[in-house]
Amino acid sequence: MFECDNPDSLLSLSTARQLGRDFECFARGAFCLFFQPQLGLRTQQATGMEALLRWRHPDRGILLPRDFRALLDDAGTAERVDLWVLHEAVRQMAAWRAVGVRVPISVNISARSLQRSNLSAYIGALIDAYPDLSAADLELEVRERALIEQMPALLRQVRACTERGIRFAIDGFGTSFARFTYLSGMPPVRLKIDRRFVGRMLEHPDDRAVVRSILALADAFRWPVVATGAETLTHVVQLTRLGCETAQGFAIARPMPASKVTAWLEDGKA
Repeated sequence: MFECDNPDSLLSLSTARQLGRDFECFARGAFCLFFQPQLGLRTQQATGMEALLRWRHPDRGILLPRDFRALLDDAGTAERVDLWVLHEAVRQMAAWRAVGVRVPISVNISARSLQRSNLSAYIGALIDAYPDLSAADLELEVRERALIEQMPALLRQVRACTERGIRFAIDGFGTSFARFTYLSGMPPVRLKIDRRFVGRMLEHPDDRAVVRSILALADAFRWPVVATGAETLTHVVQLTRLGCETAQGFAIARPMPASKVTAWLEDGKA
């Protein structure tokens, strides 16, 4: 749901204050989801979609989470928005399934929402409301830093969800490279290589070595992996050479509204 912040694009204080006033007036009913495809590099087929939160602002257009995330925290609504994203992602997945499009969806979830004691049962009931869906169609993404900082509480919740068949991914993987001991005892998850390593690997051998090491680690655990930040065709080619199985980034597709996903999939990526 929330993408990595780019400090150069943060709003000014005055603009942020105005957005705070706008948030109270317009946020209800103004949120929507965009979807960014994940592509199997060997098969050239879509393996899933990541659901990304957007705010349709009446004057400023489509806003990214970095522009309003603090407003959610200040208003105490971040957890409610997390649940809304889950509902909307599952609803959209069921709508695609009804027209013959089978594509899993991954959803970012905050550490606070993940700690809800009834989360696994809540998601299970949500999935069960759609007979054509299974728990394995949904993947929850949790940031690596949050997972490390709030172990073992989050690990218990990850296990509870995976026992119900819900898949997990560790987002931003590799940013805590010196602390991989936390993976011991982790149920099978997918590793999402942090976009910074992928973005810099063409010019910096050290970052390329990190990507290669993460791929080797995932192979040792027999866990799937996806590289984020594949912004150019050259990134995709290099990832393929390194043996990466799945990639996500602008070189594959930019985030798009749900109305455009089916056409993208039909254009040779389904």
